[in-house]
Amino acid sequence: MAVTTANELCQLIEKSNILAAGPLEKAKKFAESEADAKSLARTLIEQKLLTSWQARQLMAGVAGLRMGKYVLLDELGRGDLGRVYLAEHTQLVRRAALKLLSRELCESKELLRRFLGEARLIASLDHPNVVHTLDVSSEGDRYYVVFEYVVGRDLTKLVAEQGRLTAAAAAELILQVAEGMTHAHEKGVVHADLKPGNLMVDAQGHVKILDIGVDRLGISLQAANSAAGRPATAPSLFRAPELARGDETLTPQSGRVSLGMSFVFLVPG
Repeated sequence: MAVTTANELCQLIEKSNILAAGPLEKAKKFAESEADAKSLARTLIEQKLLTSWQARQLMAGVAGLRMGKYVLLDELGRGDLGRVYLAEHTQLVRRAALKLLSRELCESKELLRRFLGEARLIASLDHPNVVHTLDVSSEGDRYYVVFEYVVGRDLTKLVAEQGRLTAAAAAELILQVAEGMTHAHEKGVVHADLKPGNLMVDAQGHVKILDIGVDRLGISLQAANSAAGRPATAPSLFRAPELARGDETLTPQSGRVSLGMSFVFLVPG
């Protein structure tokens, strides 16, 4: 239910538990002098007590803006596997990317068993070209993964904004990805959905591989939907043929095929 009064908004903020005691008291003080929820929301955004995204969620009556020790600040993206949020650790005041797995995945005991079984392996990856996994946990019946937050653009957006790359520039980026993949393969981890949209480059030109580990759930979900006769979403154009067919057997060769196709995408744009 939409929130209309300043008092209702303040109560919802307190219920959401996204503000520490001091900032919450400031919000309550502002609520005493604001005419309605909209004006209070604007004030709290100006005072940096809320983000614009948080304010919109609260105004719509949504209070679930916290996962464990992480406060959700903004939505970064969404897909079949769930939604990705910009989050902040309440004690360390450190920003991270939090992937909240979809209800469909969380309701499947088999898919969760597979994922949690690999969580320790994923967390062992430590390479400058692979995004670090910081935490795997749950809140109620929802599971989430916390990753290092990378500021930059994925390679799909990079090409969309500046056009095709020279062969030399593309090779430099792909070489970094190959080095990160080699490390993952040595640890027994293969990326099931490597594509330009999962490769983030920062302002210094450093590339990070995203979604490694969680991506395997997409293959499992596709196979489960196929077995149940449910329509499956179209597989990534960069996915190796055996994975596009729903084969859950992952090998380093599958990742190399996707890497080569990503290289081809960058040059002609």
